[in-house]
Amino acid sequence: MNIQVHRSHDALNLCGSCEKIDFNAFFSNETEVVPETGRPLISLGRPPKDLSKVDCTLCQLFFSVSTTYKRKYQQQVRLFDRIKQSDDQLNTSPPSPFMSVIRENSRLQYDHRIQNEIGQRGVVVYRSHEKDKCQTIRDIKATIDYEQVDSWISNCKGHHTQCSRNVNPTHVLEYLNLIDCIDYQIVKREPTEQYLALSYVWGTPVNTEPQSQDPINSAINFSFNNAPLTIRDAITATRNLRRRYLWVDRYCINQEQPYEKYVMLQNMDQIYENAEATLVALYGDNDTSGLPGVSQVPRSCQRRFPLHSGDLISSCPPISNAIANSTWVTRGWTYQEARLSRRCLFFTEYQVYFVCAETSQSEALPIESNTSWLATVLNSSRLNAGLFGTSTIEEGIFRDRLMFTQRSLTQQSDILDAFRGLLSRTSFITLWGVPVMPREAIIDPSLGLALGLLWGRRPDSSVSRHVPSSEVIYKRRPGFPTWSWTSIEGEIHNDGYDEASPIMSYYFHSSVVRPESLTLISFCLLSDTGNPPCNTKEIPLQEVIRGHASNILPELSPYLSVIGDIAKVRLSRDNETFGFCGLDGQQLGFGGRVQFDTDEDIEQASDVSVVHDALILFEWNDAQAESKRQMVLMLLRWIDTGKAERVGLLAFHKYQGNPNILRSLPRTHQQFILQ
Repeated sequence: MNIQVHRSHDALNLCGSCEKIDFNAFFSNETEVVPETGRPLISLGRPPKDLSKVDCTLCQLFFSVSTTYKRKYQQQVRLFDRIKQSDDQLNTSPPSPFMSVIRENSRLQYDHRIQNEIGQRGVVVYRSHEKDKCQTIRDIKATIDYEQVDSWISNCKGHHTQCSRNVNPTHVLEYLNLIDCIDYQIVKREPTEQYLALSYVWGTPVNTEPQSQDPINSAINFSFNNAPLTIRDAITATRNLRRRYLWVDRYCINQEQPYEKYVMLQNMDQIYENAEATLVALYGDNDTSGLPGVSQVPRSCQRRFPLHSGDLISSCPPISNAIANSTWVTRGWTYQEARLSRRCLFFTEYQVYFVCAETSQSEALPIESNTSWLATVLNSSRLNAGLFGTSTIEEGIFRDRLMFTQRSLTQQSDILDAFRGLLSRTSFITLWGVPVMPREAIIDPSLGLALGLLWGRRPDSSVSRHVPSSEVIYKRRPGFPTWSWTSIEGEIHNDGYDEASPIMSYYFHSSVVRPESLTLISFCLLSDTGNPPCNTKEIPLQEVIRGHASNILPELSPYLSVIGDIAKVRLSRDNETFGFCGLDGQQLGFGGRVQFDTDEDIEQASDVSVVHDALILFEWNDAQAESKRQMVLMLLRWIDTGKAERVGLLAFHKYQGNPNILRSLPRTHQQFILQ
């Protein structure tokens, strides 16, 4: 067993608080009801910087699963057997006791509102020697339980309709290069062949292994002994799962055949989607890190504390936490690899996790999420965007974009290619990655594109005051049009509006509601035959859509011909708000908030005397009252006569007053090139 445990009770070094707790007596009283919001058991104080310096063995166990916060909160051990839900939530899972280590606050409601904190790094459960252990945390072995892992795949293939969707890549891919894990050679097989795929981080190894590694183009020169450890372990795991073929980009894309390389790179989404399962190497930060529990790399210990009639045992972190703390989650290409897979096996320092579209399980808790509340807390992840981070944005292309843009790319020019697979599977028609309209929606394409342009940087409201989040530096990515989110390095959000607004109808793919804007705007694509506005041809957006069956419109050029209303604005000294101006530059009495696209744009807009131009993208009345007018504008920077680039968004929400004031807002109707 791969467990850290003190066998002799006399050898335990307990603090005064832990010595007073009689867990055997507490957990043997099954008639005592645990409140829906849990029961505090013990105050632990603030978490230590170094867990090994904590003298109390039991405190070590509790702190190993304590929730991570921005501040050093006082923490407590709290007993739950369920989590209190809101009135519109329904969870019929039977109660099952578990202990969570979370912040201590007398004013805090310990219910569904902090469910992301409860069990963030795992929980501790009491396990009786006398009871069946099937429904509780199990001992994790030092090596992978391949029979258990294989049973997950088989059960998913046999019972999960969402995961058994038909994928037919044969119309594009004539063959696949695969690693034969029995004969240790690269072979050509039909795309319909059963195989596993590997998703991993190439990285830069700190120490070079003794063997001389294969060159990157190794389709011919493949050698098992010279392959990086992560790939050798993936081959071994494939064999132990009684599979023969494994697809690994390093060896299965022939770098010396340009056309083959191009075709494979353009269809990597299909390669992962068509795989029986994807092995995801979460451990380490390069391809020599290995897969713990397979060969050379040992697993981290599962903590346990013995009691007279049972023991307290750690669940180890849930898969969402293991992903969030990996190097793998920071890489751009890996998002699409896992997101489009039918099912994933995540190899971590503790254990293997199985995640598909319908369930998630682990070696420590190999049961469905609806089996108990313990499983609900630990096994509720699914193979969707929510697995890779929390957000208030609903599932769909907007949330996928948010999760994807939180990652980094070695080659910035890959920003579209690394996301094309997801773009091709959304119901939205897209242009340079920007959603235009659901193909079945009844909407003017120019209006749809105007709505699609309402992307922006992370709002302060989306940042938790308690749970840590990374600082984001926004800068411009060269080679992409400024009106597309692909031109920005940094996570991309979309503004939120009330559910009755036309924008929310658009976001939820409604083909019934017709968004109506109170301003006129028109977009045409420009063919890239010269330097606009000379020697170019305007192509109406509707014409381009009709001429292409694919939802991904061709990137003919980065230029758009725009006809729309331009308003004049002046920014505040802190660059956080703006005010409308008359055509003479005089300030009017109302305005809204500013959101710049990049940090550099903020620095350049420091002169409050400057009057800026802004394109009105969308203007509508609130669903409840005519007097509540909303408007979103694109802040422009003129780079030449008749040519502008995007700088940011200006949002004007719920102005209440005389609607005629906004109707009479000074504006000019003009045509220009947006690049």
